[in-house]
Amino acid sequence: MPFELIEAQTQHLNDLLPLIEKFYRHFDYPFDYEQHSRIVLDFLQNPHYGKIWLIKSENQFLGYIALTFGYTFEYGGKDAFVDEFFIAPEYRSQGIGKQALNEIQKLAKPLQLNALHLQTESYNTRAKELYQNVGFKDKNRSTLTWVVE
Repeated sequence: MPFELIEAQTQHLNDLLPLIEKFYRHFDYPFDYEQHSRIVLDFLQNPHYGKIWLIKSENQFLGYIALTFGYTFEYGGKDAFVDEFFIAPEYRSQGIGKQALNEIQKLAKPLQLNALHLQTESYNTRAKELYQNVGFKDKNRSTLTWVVE
């Protein structure tokens, strides 16, 4: 299925939020519409945080991919984390995810990135297979998180 990546801007907020909600509901993550509206708007208004692309085919939004920017000594400079990546269930298994990741990888050099990172739920073998299929390597590391409260 042909699609295009559209770099999200503030005017795309109402297109993006329903997709983000589907992503959160899919993984049973907590989702608060007002809070996410503020977070996503803040993100879109501050391009140094990263970028979000909507995945669109014809007049339908199929999903989105969000990169958050950081810096890594290990890989020599600017890096990005694929913070969220979602394809609506009805569009999965059609090669869209693989093509979207390939397009993001092509943007790495123009974005001056030295590395792209991502993570998936440990039980999500289908996603892990997709990521390894496009060149991501399992470095046998664990992501540990401390949340500031």
